[in-house]
Amino acid sequence: MKRTQISLPQQMIDKLDETAKEKGISRSELIRYIIDSYYENRK
Repeated sequence: MKRTQISLPQQMIDKLDETAKEKGISRSELIRYIIDSYYENRK
């Protein structure tokens, strides 16, 4: 898997971390899930 770096507002990071903790997954896994869902729903 290739790594990438992005800048996000702290408020967004806090929301991502809270959601990831609730789901028991990492922030990276959550972001991959969100991106994948976005592209699936565009079809």
